[in-house]
Amino acid sequence: MAERLAKQTGYIVFHNHILIDLTKELIKNDDIKKELFRHNMHWNAVKSLVNLNISTIFTHAYASNYFFPSGMSDLEFVKKPKL
Repeated sequence: MAERLAKQTGYIVFHNHILIDLTKELIKNDDIKKELFRHNMHWNAVKSLVNLNISTIFTHAYASNYFFPSGMSDLEFVKKPKL
């Protein structure tokens, strides 16, 4: 779906698994640190792309009943922080 939308809009697709894979490589055996690192990386990437005026589609498999190890809900994860 993201690829089709990118074709129609000219936006770049930023696959969620890029950050997931990077996080797994950098942080071992601490799910809360992994989660917080990935969340921070996600929103720092968004902020940087916005500042560079680059339109991007981020992928994410949202689940309304999912909670991360820290207790953060998926809704909280995808809410836009102050950029």
